[in-house]
Amino acid sequence: MTSAPHTNRPKVYEPALTSGQLLFLKILTPFLAVLGATGLYLICIPVIAQSLLYFWVFIVHLALGVVLTLPFSIFAVGHLIRAHDRPNRKAVKAGLALLVSAFLIILTGFILMNRRWAHPVVYWGHVLVPIASIVFYIQHRLAGPKIRWKWGGVFGGTVVVFVLGMSWMHLQDPRQWFVVGGGDQYFSPSSARTSNKGFIPEKVLANDQYCKECHTDAHTAWQASAHRFSSFNNLPYRMTIRDMKQALMKRDGNTQAARWCAGCHDPVPFFSGAFDDPNFNDEEGSSQAGITCTACHAISNINSVSGNGDYTIEEPLHYPFAFSKNEILKWVNRSLVKAKPEFHKRTFLKDEIHRDPKFCSLCHKVALIPEVNHYKWLRGQNHYDSWLLSGVSGQGAFSFYYPPAPKTCNDCHMPLTASEDFGNKNGKIHDHLFIGANTGIMKINEWRARQQGDEAAAAIHGAALKRTKASLEDGLLRIDILGLRDGLALKAPFLGPVRPEIPMLTPGQSYLLEIVVKTLKIGHHFTQGTVDSNEVWVQLTAHDGDRLIAHSGLVSEDGQVDQQSHFLNALILDKDGNRIDRRNAQDIYVPLYNHNIPPGAGHVVHYRLHVPNDLRGPIRLNAKVIYRKFDRAYMDFVFGRNGGPELPMVVMAQDEVLLPIEGGQPAPSQDHIVPAHIR
Repeated sequence: MTSAPHTNRPKVYEPALTSGQLLFLKILTPFLAVLGATGLYLICIPVIAQSLLYFWVFIVHLALGVVLTLPFSIFAVGHLIRAHDRPNRKAVKAGLALLVSAFLIILTGFILMNRRWAHPVVYWGHVLVPIASIVFYIQHRLAGPKIRWKWGGVFGGTVVVFVLGMSWMHLQDPRQWFVVGGGDQYFSPSSARTSNKGFIPEKVLANDQYCKECHTDAHTAWQASAHRFSSFNNLPYRMTIRDMKQALMKRDGNTQAARWCAGCHDPVPFFSGAFDDPNFNDEEGSSQAGITCTACHAISNINSVSGNGDYTIEEPLHYPFAFSKNEILKWVNRSLVKAKPEFHKRTFLKDEIHRDPKFCSLCHKVALIPEVNHYKWLRGQNHYDSWLLSGVSGQGAFSFYYPPAPKTCNDCHMPLTASEDFGNKNGKIHDHLFIGANTGIMKINEWRARQQGDEAAAAIHGAALKRTKASLEDGLLRIDILGLRDGLALKAPFLGPVRPEIPMLTPGQSYLLEIVVKTLKIGHHFTQGTVDSNEVWVQLTAHDGDRLIAHSGLVSEDGQVDQQSHFLNALILDKDGNRIDRRNAQDIYVPLYNHNIPPGAGHVVHYRLHVPNDLRGPIRLNAKVIYRKFDRAYMDFVFGRNGGPELPMVVMAQDEVLLPIEGGQPAPSQDHIVPAHIR
């Protein structure tokens, strides 16, 4: 029997990848190259400097990683099923190591998308495992068929091209691509400038709702502040600038000198180019923005301490989709800010600027210039130099009053307050109500809101007014009925101090009464700011029981303060000797007097006190310092005769004493009479 011949046929080689898988890998390779390139960029750039491109690359890297996860997983699993039992165990083991490292990269990437789980170990795992995967890939390919280097060239070439493109983009500033208008010619005579001498879009300057989403407490305080109502949303300011523009047009044939105000009061219409538009509407749009979040936080340089808004502001670079209305894209933007807040902080919170009192000097130090008054340079309000030369700054060599520790503007006007806002430090942020003294605007805003039936807004402005009044009443001043002169001459014998010894008065005699007003917890002159329209005066009354026998500083029924009162503000005149009574800066020539009191200093006021012949009971003297912003004359200009709300009159300090009369009734105990400043 013959057996069949044995045939030993060689086994046909089957590639580890099917033709379909190979095509799939070719398509996948460039995308994996971009993913690697973006990853390398994201690792390196934080060491140098983040830019807007960084966040676009971050989005591309994140999106690619998410999108490629499924197709890569399908390819990897299919390749594993086909090749796991192949005899080349070295290649298989290297491939398995590569597969594990790839899934570790995917896993750590998804974990890093949640900030709460983004532990440094996870981050460094996501950074270092790709390096190991490259090693495993090389081992995997070297153990298998000959490497086709053209695909390595495709991968490497894609990486090189993409890195070069990113390097070029990293050096670009998109704000320079479409610069419109501007230049020194436009901004003068304001000292304020933009960094590129061009305009800044209104949507960038007035995007306060964007800030509100993460900084709710800061926004809530700011929305009732005097900063918020610095521009044409401030009715007195609107009326004053309308009056100023009308006068400038008549005098100069244009309104360019009004830009002197705009650099500080109207940043949004000013820097967006709307301020000089002949059709500019001062009741709508950008005119209602006030000093916005960006107006302060985008200032990039303090050019000098000469005031008049001498700063540089630049259009801030926002994270991608900052202005999008799409909810998904808005979520992406907020997630980027919270995941990578360093760039946001560097853009909007410049500690070296915002903590420096020089920052406040930019707009709280003012000088009239010839372009405005057609006369000469005249110093206006000046909080900064006043603070700098005081003991409060810790730098005033000539000051005799020093607090326990130096204080800056922020210490008093932006004290720390509890907040859970994003970016809070130890549960606190700086108060953005900017506590000051503008009770007038707050009252007007409350009154207007009630007229419009907006009780919620009225409540907000009312609460801000209450806080401001409380601040003014918090021992900033003291007033003391110090003593009397036995006669009307300044060199007459001094009877006093009136405490603890109480002098006795003689019927029919006239005395020179001396009252001292002193600044206490104030780091600059009192009053500063708009000293021509701030109404601060000493009110003095003398009573015999219920009978008023002498007075100074009373207020009439129509809200007018007795013009013979002693005022603690400034009386400013125009060239014809008329009082500047409507904030008409273009007409200012000279102060008739300036009764501002320096910080930590006193101011003496003299009164003639005549004791009637028939007086027998003790005289009760009551002295007060009363503050009102604004005076009645200015309110008549804004609202018409006796129009508008009744502005609050705040008693900032008070003193009272009972002076017995010779031969009359003895004065009762005065232990209960305690000056308000030490009450």
